[in-house]
Amino acid sequence: MSGMEFDSIEEAFSRYKAFAFQCSFGVMRSGRRFTLDGDLKAIIFACSKEGKLRKKKDETTTITGVSQARYKPTCKTNCKARMQIRTFSDGKWVLDLLVLEHNHEVDPKLSRFHICHRALTAHVMKQLAINDAAGLPPCKTFDALAYEGGGYNNLPYTEQDCWNYLQKVRRLQLGEGYIEALLQYFSKQHELNACFFYRIDLDEEGKLKNVFWADARCRAAYQYFRNVVLFATTYLTNRYAMPFAPFIGVNHHGQ
Repeated sequence: MSGMEFDSIEEAFSRYKAFAFQCSFGVMRSGRRFTLDGDLKAIIFACSKEGKLRKKKDETTTITGVSQARYKPTCKTNCKARMQIRTFSDGKWVLDLLVLEHNHEVDPKLSRFHICHRALTAHVMKQLAINDAAGLPPCKTFDALAYEGGGYNNLPYTEQDCWNYLQKVRRLQLGEGYIEALLQYFSKQHELNACFFYRIDLDEEGKLKNVFWADARCRAAYQYFRNVVLFATTYLTNRYAMPFAPFIGVNHHGQ
């Protein structure tokens, strides 16, 4: 295979990714090599398990509220399987290194679970959006897509990918009209009672990100009954897949 030519970097990566799917391993863009003048001369694509096995530091919060380090093992095995292409003056990219041996097991049945091989087609995204608007649960749509595709193992995506896509769509559906209505309601409540408190957080694109509010009655009750306050989170309970987290307290009437 040495000497195989490609018209572009994307073509080379696409060919290597197709080969990786057949052999059941993930791939990634590993590195680049430059000339002394700073011109790009080579690109390396490697197995996704390239790199040394290490423990990844992660921050977590304990029940006492104190942050401490938690270490999670990664899936790296220092695999040396790779493909390197080099460019020439005519603009073509030529394969000049190909390492096929892996230092880990590969299972053809797991090919579709590698992140680089998972993707939703335009047809799938449209079907998910239409069925979701009609009230059909995503799991049912996933079952229908699996039947259409000849089985779950033939789908280049997972059910979780479908859920993730719909969450993104639902958040985008929360348009300016909803935000304006929310602002008008909060402003009116604040005019009626100055103790009504609210804050709205927007992202870089001006879309709704976070909302917090507390009415006057709840704030007053907290001054007397604040021994126990429950912070309850309920996720994905509305059509926009936005988490709702109320602060719940109990007074002397058990209410």
